[in-house]
Amino acid sequence: MKTAYVFDLGLTDYYEALKLQERLSYLRQVDAIGDTLVLLEHPSSITFGKNAHTLDRKRRMAKVSLEELGKKAPIYDVGRGGYITYHEPGQLVSYPILNLRDSTDRAHILSLAERVTLAARYVSALEETMIQTASTYGIDLVRNNTIDIMLKRIRSFTITGTPDVNGLLTDVKGLPASGVLRHPGVWYKDASGMRKVGSLGVETKSYDGMLITMHGLAFNVNNSLELSELIYPCGLDIEETSLAKITGKSLPMSDVRKTMKEKFASIFGYKLKEIKLEELPLEEHMPIKTVESSRLIVQ
Repeated sequence: MKTAYVFDLGLTDYYEALKLQERLSYLRQVDAIGDTLVLLEHPSSITFGKNAHTLDRKRRMAKVSLEELGKKAPIYDVGRGGYITYHEPGQLVSYPILNLRDSTDRAHILSLAERVTLAARYVSALEETMIQTASTYGIDLVRNNTIDIMLKRIRSFTITGTPDVNGLLTDVKGLPASGVLRHPGVWYKDASGMRKVGSLGVETKSYDGMLITMHGLAFNVNNSLELSELIYPCGLDIEETSLAKITGKSLPMSDVRKTMKEKFASIFGYKLKEIKLEELPLEEHMPIKTVESSRLIVQ
């Protein structure tokens, strides 16, 4: 069984966590470390993904002005896929830094279709991690395979370009290139409808025959959901909820973190080894550079 490192960091500034991801990604690329899982929470923050690359799109993602939104939380542009998401204390965030490929087969150059297939399977496994975590607390979460929310996106945005596993796969006509309309994430369904509990936004980097992941999932446990009411989460006109709201009580974050680590290990086939950041020679291996894939746009 493979071993993966685990960093359980608690409340961590978003930008500091992003710099850590960049460093761990580089260390994984040069085989200085193995696969790694980072678990943490963030102070209130808003992030835009690659699909919200223009100022006009950013403005359309928010229900208030960007200036007003920035008074509630710092806003970042980041390299993950997708549109817009938010973080709050009480939301469990997971950043796996993994090589999705068999490291013994680096000579084979992955085609676009192979990269998308690997990434899609990875996204499905992250969804399953959240589904099984919630099931431990008697909550049934589901994937959303309906097309209604996706049709809203097609009508609202003109999306063209290469496939993005975090959102709708489209061609230049705005039609689904994959033939499948499904928005990644996990949802709670009851008589009042579908409400989102877990969101996904991932980035993959090809390097020397490897396909390395960054970013990951955001799982609503005890967070207030205040920021979700000021934006269109993931670019969609939807409602969000949390495990606390569903159960009517706050859940011990330490228990939920432990459960998610166990489910992640089972689903991905890892034996987890918890270590501290100071145990890794980050600066020794990492070249001097800035985090170029992000920038603070409103504070």
